[in-house]
Amino acid sequence: MDHNDLARLLDRTLSEDERGRALAHLADFDDDAEVLGDAAYLLRELEGRDGATVEDDAAAGHTPADDADTGTDPKVVPLRPPSTARTRPRRLPARWLALAAMLAGVLLVPLALSRSGSRAPGDFASLLTSRNTGLPADWADTVRWGGRRGSGDAVVDTALAARLGARQVDLEIAASAGQADAVSRISNDLEAMVGGMPGSGPLAAMYRDIRSRAGEPAKTLVPSVRDARESLVLYVDKDYFSLGAWAEAASLAVRRQDTAFFHAGPSRKTLERAASLPSLDDESRGIVDVIRTASEPDEPDWARLSGQPDALLAKIAS
Repeated sequence: MDHNDLARLLDRTLSEDERGRALAHLADFDDDAEVLGDAAYLLRELEGRDGATVEDDAAAGHTPADDADTGTDPKVVPLRPPSTARTRPRRLPARWLALAAMLAGVLLVPLALSRSGSRAPGDFASLLTSRNTGLPADWADTVRWGGRRGSGDAVVDTALAARLGARQVDLEIAASAGQADAVSRISNDLEAMVGGMPGSGPLAAMYRDIRSRAGEPAKTLVPSVRDARESLVLYVDKDYFSLGAWAEAASLAVRRQDTAFFHAGPSRKTLERAASLPSLDDESRGIVDVIRTASEPDEPDWARLSGQPDALLAKIAS
């Protein structure tokens, strides 16, 4: 399916036969199904901003399954989905395809649920037992890779993914702790860093919105920060995004001697995955091996771990 067909599905201008064929196609082809979910999400984000308006089926008192093409369909301004040329994760949050189902007036929820269930890439801030204490003083301005944070300099895709993963973790921790100044600076950096990526305008707008709300309570700001992460992983190499995020969180965990962080299942799996990445250079692989060995005992070898996550981030993000 090309972008025009996907847009027509969202705009509900496909005939009944065409829509049936489209749904059968989406059930077999993950990439096109993900583009549909991506487009639906962006439409929701742009609602009320650029002329895109969506009538919520739930608010109207019926579900996608109730739709009988009665002429009362929600009105949606089509949006060209972002390019599928970039690396995309194999699974999307179920709510994205469920939202696509609502907008397109078709029942895609089973398809969405079949692709959900895995931990969102880069979700490591939640593993830190002391995350609510926030970032240390000056942490938001500390450079752990070559160049200046948020400089917008040209970097290879994997390095940029690692930088974005690290900075996103910083943002989630600062937002959870109500550190408004740090949230403002970090979201500004993220907006600048994603600004050069094709089709990233709505994503940059999400970080701009977060910056404007930096002083809000965590209960209202953190969900928006997590939504931004779910959008961000669609644009970058998710392995390096996750590894950069893990290294940033691990650096804080070493500083605070957070044993639980290193023993958590997602943390161990990330290191195992990193060790098997064919694109990882020998020096970075050696750092991963040191971290794995030093963090395995019931009481990690903190002296040996000291500086290792920073060294790993400097390698993969430079």
